[in-house]
Amino acid sequence: MKKTTTLLFVLCLLTIKLFGQMKQSDMKSQLVILESPTTFAKMLEPLKGKVIYIDIMASFCKPCFSELETIKELESYYKMNNIEKLFISLDNPKDTPKCIKAIESNNIKGYFTSLHSEQEKESSFGGEILKLFFTDKDGNVNLSIPKYGIVNKQGVLVVKNAARPSNTDALKKQLEEWK
Repeated sequence: MKKTTTLLFVLCLLTIKLFGQMKQSDMKSQLVILESPTTFAKMLEPLKGKVIYIDIMASFCKPCFSELETIKELESYYKMNNIEKLFISLDNPKDTPKCIKAIESNNIKGYFTSLHSEQEKESSFGGEILKLFFTDKDGNVNLSIPKYGIVNKQGVLVVKNAARPSNTDALKKQLEEWK
């Protein structure tokens, strides 16, 4: 009887430990790191058929990190409306992990890539991002960040200067158009 009780006790402890680990992993960020894209279109391929909210950020940008808190608060809205978040870091490769850590520490789900790739010489990705998000119709360049955009389900950038997450009502209104 004593062996059975001990065995049951050990099994209960293992079950509690495993259940606790499962709950912890459910709470962790589910950030998918995308391979270094060579083009904007290639980057969007795994997300085809979904509305995508793009967040262009860098580790040295305090407003970028501040907005992450609001992105987290909107998590249920994104999920309920089948909207994916895509983070693009402007950092040098050595600083990119700082952005990843900030996103993960806020338990934000989404996708992540860096502007700088290993195949940078064969890639038009950086130039496309510069043209799409940082250059106006007259060719003037504005390098301020954070920058946000919305891509429709067909993979077309439809809002190149989307509202910040902290401007929740305006952002939701923009996203509603493309659901």
